[in-house]
Amino acid sequence: DGCRVDENPDPCSGMGTCPAEQYCEGTVLHTCLSDDDGCASVRAQQDCASEGKVCDDSGGEALCVLADPSAPSRQISAVRAAIDAAASLPVLGDWDIDNALVTSVKAPQGADPGGFFIQGERLGPAIFVLHEDPVGIVEVGDEVSIWLDEADLQQGRRVVSGLGWLDILGQGNDVTAWVQEVSAVDIVSDLDSYDFELISLDATVTGAFQAAGAGFVDATLTSAGVSGSDQLRLRVPTALSTTLLGGRSDLIGCDVAIGPSPLWRYLDRAQPTAMELGEIVLTCL
Repeated sequence: DGCRVDENPDPCSGMGTCPAEQYCEGTVLHTCLSDDDGCASVRAQQDCASEGKVCDDSGGEALCVLADPSAPSRQISAVRAAIDAAASLPVLGDWDIDNALVTSVKAPQGADPGGFFIQGERLGPAIFVLHEDPVGIVEVGDEVSIWLDEADLQQGRRVVSGLGWLDILGQGNDVTAWVQEVSAVDIVSDLDSYDFELISLDATVTGAFQAAGAGFVDATLTSAGVSGSDQLRLRVPTALSTTLLGGRSDLIGCDVAIGPSPLWRYLDRAQPTAMELGEIVLTCL
């Protein structure tokens, strides 16, 4: 009849193409995947604007990013400033902190309250959000927005003490790039600029362990940035100190690599903290 049948039809005919695996159209992030026949089609669409973000492909990879990356840092700073300016504590208010990352989660232990640490940017500032049982509620790498109605100063620590609601916007973000190596920094004199931020520190133990709140001990340190001060101290759970001592009476002269972990504080005392063995490396000659 004069008709010719194409014996090898194009299985992707009429399906269109995608310019990249992920690409932006306005504020919408498109994800393009291939099926079993190798045909590409858009399989997912995410409106970045619904999270207060924009779609950005200027770096070669399309992502939903904050139009103003410093916004959550300003919000955290506003809460910290309100605590400092309060005539009496706790201070009541109505604050939002949007699009911050959870850098660490802390279960209640001994004298320490439970909660989680958030930052908006690598260089901080950071704040500690009190929560009686945060494990399983948030995880490291979660992107969160919170509303809070109460903030407080507890033993020198600026904390969120009244959490109204918590919204998890995303999960699985890598926070390792946010770790600040502070071995050469005077984190005692500049404690307000580093408390609760994710740090690592190399130092040498200069004193024996002493009680540092129920269930914890601390020991004085010296580092490239801080020497001759009793306000820089390694803080660990008492059970972990026993493991570290390994039968010794003290760790004086031992080198320690601490972190990554949030920088804890007690009043004006900087307390680089290891909550578990994986957060500290001990070298003793």
